[in-house]
Amino acid sequence: MPWYFWMLWCFLSRDRVENESIYVAIGITPEGRREILGYYLPGGMESAYNWREILLDIRERGVKQIHFIVSDGLSGMKNVITEIYPTQSISPV
Repeated sequence: MPWYFWMLWCFLSRDRVENESIYVAIGITPEGRREILGYYLPGGMESAYNWREILLDIRERGVKQIHFIVSDGLSGMKNVITEIYPTQSISPV
């Protein structure tokens, strides 16, 4: 079943001086149902490497095909996406 996939990254502020990043993977089924596929706290700034690990995890948990991915155009992201899911469309935001 194809998924529409939204990749979200934002800061998570706590009672510390430094910020943490949180990665959220949201899938939308063809029927329009939204599901959180996962959220991750890898630490550090956003990186294509961290998204690669997340996409590998999601694929290993059963999402074999994604029809459309929305991403913010992070450097190296297109290569990561086409490595893990080579047949989908990518839309930069």
